[in-house]
Amino acid sequence: MLNKNEMLTYIAQNAEMGCCGIANIKNYAKDDELKKALRVQLIEYGRIYSNANSMLRNNNENVQRVNPMVRRLTKQVTKRHMDRDNSDSHIAQMMINGNIKGVSKIVNRMRQYDKSDPKVENLAKRLLETEYNNIQSMTPFI
Repeated sequence: MLNKNEMLTYIAQNAEMGCCGIANIKNYAKDDELKKALRVQLIEYGRIYSNANSMLRNNNENVQRVNPMVRRLTKQVTKRHMDRDNSDSHIAQMMINGNIKGVSKIVNRMRQYDKSDPKVENLAKRLLETEYNNIQSMTPFI
């Protein structure tokens, strides 16, 4: 079972990685609507991260940031993908693939969570909903 601080840490790290992924890819986008959709996603991940961070601080915990090596590797993988195919369709497909993984992971973590705090559970649900919405927002660009 995951306690509330473990769940909040996971949510914060997931949102941080969402922000990193979008930051790594957004400058490759050409279509204005795709750029707008990515900005909306970035803002929502930022809000989720901020909420998780605030809740952790209220519990006298610090956010455990994503390992810088993981962030660097993500950037390198994104660049490799973009060097191969930097089309908007490919960008949308990469984002969808990331969100599908995110859905799978958050659902798994929600099952493990001890549900000791409804606010944490609601934030996890918000993250899950965000992942679903992101998939839908990228689908028109494939």
